[in-house]
Amino acid sequence: MRSLLPTYVALLLLVACHKPAEPISISGFVHSADEEQLTLTNDSIPSRRFLIDESTLIEGGEMAEGNIVEVIYLPSEVEGTTPTALHIITDKTYTESLGRWGTEGESRLPIDITLLPHGRIEQSQPGDILRFERWELTAEEGTISLHGVISLPPDYAARAARLKAGEELEPPTRRERHFAVTARLDKQSDNNTESRRVMIFSTEDDQTKLYFQQ
Repeated sequence: MRSLLPTYVALLLLVACHKPAEPISISGFVHSADEEQLTLTNDSIPSRRFLIDESTLIEGGEMAEGNIVEVIYLPSEVEGTTPTALHIITDKTYTESLGRWGTEGESRLPIDITLLPHGRIEQSQPGDILRFERWELTAEEGTISLHGVISLPPDYAARAARLKAGEELEPPTRRERHFAVTARLDKQSDNNTESRRVMIFSTEDDQTKLYFQQ
């Protein structure tokens, strides 16, 4: 009878040399997502697609377009097949920020803006006096940064001084100044009613509250 020892030795060597696959972590932004798959993109690699099943652990906010995302997965054993995500972690503040926000009641400066994916902003009010241009997450959970331009009246005092000095000046124009404010996302209850989502930011002169519009 032929000895099976060489076969056993070969199997032992094969098992010893075959190391289990280690999980890989990759970060980027949500390009698209549904209940069955997620496509991630970032600046350094091509878009990557991952399958989602009942074993995938999902934490954080919604997998909205543009949200920050970290995916932990095992590499596929068969080249060319799509790996299944083990763990998906997204930013909660990002999805809580998306949507339409506006002042209510008699506001000194009515504001009506919609925060869109990828830091974009659509604005209905207050026109050209205050223009919101973009928004972004901050390092602190529950806060975002709003950036824009405020239009100020002409500097008549400086203009008068220059006219007195004999300078010839163009007609007065408004001045534009870029601004950035940190806004805090919170919930607020008034008169024992159901709590509402509110965005609060402060300027040099006042505190402004924008309420989420259903």
